[in-house]
Amino acid sequence: MNWAVIAVSSKFSGRVVLWMTVLLLLSPVSILAQEEVAQTADPVHQKPQSDSSQATPTPKPKRVFVVSYLKRFGEDQQAIWTSPLRLKARDTKWLLPIGLATGGLIASDESTMRRFSPTENTSRRARQFSDVGAFSAVALSGLFYGWGHFTDSDHLRETGILTGEAVTNAAAVTTALKLVTRRPRPLEDNRAGRFWSGGASFPSDHASVSWAAASVIAHEYPGTGTKLLAYGGAAAISTARVIGQQHFPSDVLIGSTIGWLVGRQIYRAHHDTSLGGEGIGTFVKETGETKRSSANMASPSVPMDSWIYPVFDRLIARGYIQSAFLGLRPWTRMECARLLQEASAESELGPDDADLEKLVKALSNEFALESRRLDGDTNLGAEIDSIYTRVGGIQGRPLTDGLHFGQTVINDDGRPYGEGFNSTLGVSGRAVAGPAAISFRGEYQHSAPNIPYSLQLQQTISDVDVKPIVPGPSANSLDRLHIVEASVAVQYRDISFSFGKQPLWWGPGRGQAMLFSNNAESIYMFRMTRTAPILLPWIFSKMGPIRSEMFLGKLSGHVGPARPMIHGEKISFKPTPNLELGFSRTVIFAGAGTPLTPRLFFKTYFSVGDHPNADLPGNDAGDRRGGFDFSYRVPGLRKWLVLYNDSMTDDDPSALAAPHRAAMNPGIYIPQLPGLPKVDFRAEAVYTDIPGTPTQVRGGHFAYWNGVYRDSYTNNRQLIATWAGRDSRGLQLWSTYWISPFNRIQFGYRHQIANPEYLKGGNLHNFSAKAEFRVKSNYEVSAFTQYERWNFPMLSSGTNSNFATWLQISYRPGHSPKPGTTSAP
Repeated sequence: MNWAVIAVSSKFSGRVVLWMTVLLLLSPVSILAQEEVAQTADPVHQKPQSDSSQATPTPKPKRVFVVSYLKRFGEDQQAIWTSPLRLKARDTKWLLPIGLATGGLIASDESTMRRFSPTENTSRRARQFSDVGAFSAVALSGLFYGWGHFTDSDHLRETGILTGEAVTNAAAVTTALKLVTRRPRPLEDNRAGRFWSGGASFPSDHASVSWAAASVIAHEYPGTGTKLLAYGGAAAISTARVIGQQHFPSDVLIGSTIGWLVGRQIYRAHHDTSLGGEGIGTFVKETGETKRSSANMASPSVPMDSWIYPVFDRLIARGYIQSAFLGLRPWTRMECARLLQEASAESELGPDDADLEKLVKALSNEFALESRRLDGDTNLGAEIDSIYTRVGGIQGRPLTDGLHFGQTVINDDGRPYGEGFNSTLGVSGRAVAGPAAISFRGEYQHSAPNIPYSLQLQQTISDVDVKPIVPGPSANSLDRLHIVEASVAVQYRDISFSFGKQPLWWGPGRGQAMLFSNNAESIYMFRMTRTAPILLPWIFSKMGPIRSEMFLGKLSGHVGPARPMIHGEKISFKPTPNLELGFSRTVIFAGAGTPLTPRLFFKTYFSVGDHPNADLPGNDAGDRRGGFDFSYRVPGLRKWLVLYNDSMTDDDPSALAAPHRAAMNPGIYIPQLPGLPKVDFRAEAVYTDIPGTPTQVRGGHFAYWNGVYRDSYTNNRQLIATWAGRDSRGLQLWSTYWISPFNRIQFGYRHQIANPEYLKGGNLHNFSAKAEFRVKSNYEVSAFTQYERWNFPMLSSGTNSNFATWLQISYRPGHSPKPGTTSAP
């Protein structure tokens, strides 16, 4: 019988195929065919003597009968269900991050599935893929056993037996949990995901079974290629269950975790160590053990609002770090530790560099664990990074629509705000285990209501965007549990493969980036990035160190068309230690009405020009943008002045090839003013009002707009690039007084002028002050205040003003000074 045909047939569900296979593994015929691999000294594992006259016949292995098999199954179930009683304190290193991630996913399951609405065709294909994939994972038991039988390989035979045992045990555990949790599937209860309402969604048995099989195979054959293939296949099956709308993300996470742990338990209990495989529970280092390579150590990224980036900026501008890439952030914690080692290896600091020495010491304290891991220490640990709350308010009407007018609060990960009281309560944590890492940041967010747009204004904006009417700011307050960042990552040879909700910042500026910033809410993406620079051989070595990054993600909040995809690529290199060049590209494509096909995906990379019928599904190559940025430490002023520029152009391969069609963001950074070593200064200008570009009067051609993707460069209606929006010019100034690495006072000014031909133009001015202080060793206090005046005739007649202020208190439990150390100054 062709099982693959059954799996994809509409007459048989994936569950029927899955359980038929499990029952087949438990059947007497299957069991009698399997051979037990002895766990002690067994003649089957002893090689014949070289002297044939003294050789003894190899006894036939024992056969596993139904009773003995079920007895071992019962023992395994007992060990699995009682395992929580054997937990130790060190197990919190993996339990805590999984618990945090599960809680965050459960809280956001409903909103995630409501926003993620693939086409029926996509869902159907995902379900078929997951059914076939899960069946294939189960069938691997028979494949390995049969292969071992015909090749007389005890290792293959054992792999087949243990895979079958892991699959049956994982299926039993998930079935029992389904009967207890009774959670409906996403399509059965309008995506509400309420537990104990009757259903079989939590946890995912497809994920559990596939990860159980992958866990055994990866432990039996612990090579890198085998692990990538086994775990990659299991991850694909798990992801397909969400795309097929059969499970919520939390269902898949718990199912995958159960499967991996069950597979590990079966392997640990029954593996014959004489056959090879991965050693579990052995802590004795072998003689001559080589140093651990940090290239395969995963590490979470440092959030973009962290205090460490301004500190690194000063060290880079002064020349103490020369291999950092300013245009590709965020950096991983391991990369920060590497840059810190580079700074420490520089020549002795001069008399004017006492403040910089304090910066290095502060970073050394922050990345002490990562620095030891670079030297070969074990990459294992978990901690709560911070628990924080931010309270404040805005008096007066704020600006909340940066795409069409302006923003009062910028570069804040898309957090909502309104006129009145606003607050945030958040927690962030991270965990690492060898080549794997997980990070999470979740918040409870409250925002005050705003003045809604009139129907006339909504219609005017709709006409300009050439799309259906979309409501403006909400007149209701907002209270929600929200995931700010959440991702899992696997590291291999300095390349990180990560999946989840992740921020990006592509550009050397600090006020904005022309292609990707944290001005909007982060998007869900698969991301592949080279975490540390690489030097190519031969003539390519002239390019200097190189870093690259690419991603594939999904945008939310679009209506024209809905649910589009986005991919982006960037490569940066440093031909000299003082010059960095970056080339980037993003494409918005697919979405409702345009199925994602290999042909379409190919066109987004290699098409030139626009199709004459681009408005028809499948013909448009996507909303394409090219970027170019550079930063340069000026000769003769290398310790005093850094020049940089970020640029973006629409439908051109690069802004470098068409500067007259590019939006620009030039800037300068002075790490310390002459005679004022504790004061720095930064200035950035921006214009998206591209000279010579037609305005909406002549067809609606302006920056960050597209004839097919009318919402264009937004995520949940917020521009994911510059705060200046469309058809505007702006200026931003900052100056920071550095009392210490953690204690700073910053003053800022921001100005924006919108083109009067675009929604009648407008302007804003705001003045801000921010103070950051660290209290003791693990408490941080930040206070911010801002006064803003604005005048956008389409929003209100005359000049308006608002006054914003907030106070944030952060507790970092994992950053107390360790015994025998001192806190950073």
